[in-house]
Amino acid sequence: IMKQVRGCGCWSRGWRISTAILLAALCPAVLPAANIGTVVSVVGQATDLVYDGQRSQVYICNYTQNRIEVYSIAQQRLLSPINIGNSPAALAISADNNTLYIANNLANGSITLVNLTTQALADDIPVNSRPDSIAVGNDGQVVIMGSAGLLLLNPVARTVNTVPNSPPGSAAPGLSIAGTLPIPAGFRASLSATPDGRLIFGMATASGTVSRVFVYQVASATVLTSRNVLGMNAATAASPDGSKFMAGPFLFDSTTLAMLGRTGLPAATLTGGSVFSVDGNSVWATFSTQPAIYPLNPNNPQSGTRVAGGTLSLGVLQQLKSSNLGAKLGLRLPDNIIGKVIISSDGKNIFALSASGMLVVPVG
Repeated sequence: IMKQVRGCGCWSRGWRISTAILLAALCPAVLPAANIGTVVSVVGQATDLVYDGQRSQVYICNYTQNRIEVYSIAQQRLLSPINIGNSPAALAISADNNTLYIANNLANGSITLVNLTTQALADDIPVNSRPDSIAVGNDGQVVIMGSAGLLLLNPVARTVNTVPNSPPGSAAPGLSIAGTLPIPAGFRASLSATPDGRLIFGMATASGTVSRVFVYQVASATVLTSRNVLGMNAATAASPDGSKFMAGPFLFDSTTLAMLGRTGLPAATLTGGSVFSVDGNSVWATFSTQPAIYPLNPNNPQSGTRVAGGTLSLGVLQQLKSSNLGAKLGLRLPDNIIGKVIISSDGKNIFALSASGMLVVPVG
């Protein structure tokens, strides 16, 4: 453009035009930020999800449709569902990725076993109580948190035993939380196992007034430590090495249960979830009470999404430091994350329960 204009003897005008083009290229703040991620619509109520690295698939609990949705990562679409389950609320997968466990969320519920090679029913084991969340340890047994407390299911012997949960000790060190902090609506329980299945971190309501976090050791089949904390939601995440875990918007040390950081404040309507990166250096999180990051940047992901009190809407996924939850990056999303978040074993994709069903976010 400059050559053509200069050849006509209009150098100054050409310079102004070129400067305007350059400024437009270097100042994207005047343009709307793009959304990152793909919405996978689920007809029904998605309540939990697990990743199958062997088949490159994600299984999604569809509570109201009494089935398990199957999402192909390679094909980027839903496949034929597994029509098994009775009010399925939670999922877990065996270490060899051959068996899917389904927690049927009824007063006298059961754990359904699905052969993932054939997608056929393998067994249905009654637990005579309501299972709210499940996880599988490296011993192959299924840990259940529900209306009967902490249970241990041996799927081979088909036996269910109670695990004694140690009472919380004195207040653990860490950040203090003041004020009246109600339990979020719909809160029940959450369990998350470390990748090696050595530890399982849990969270559940205690007496309907407070939330209890605890660390379960698979080798000894005991609860190592526990602590009562107010104002959390049913979302946990384990760090790859088991040294830390997320419980709602709070980061805990797994040995001392000291609170290392928090992202957002407790609230009666607290929703969202989190997951650690594969290398353990970051936490990907989104909670309804998270503060906005970089608020002075008009083109940052929070632009136009902040709500009352300066907090941000759920349409933002933040990358946080795993040491203290300091903010590093924000990604604007096309849908609201409302619950559990998981990550693929290669660290390339995040899958999260969203308002529309599931959200797939490429972070690799």
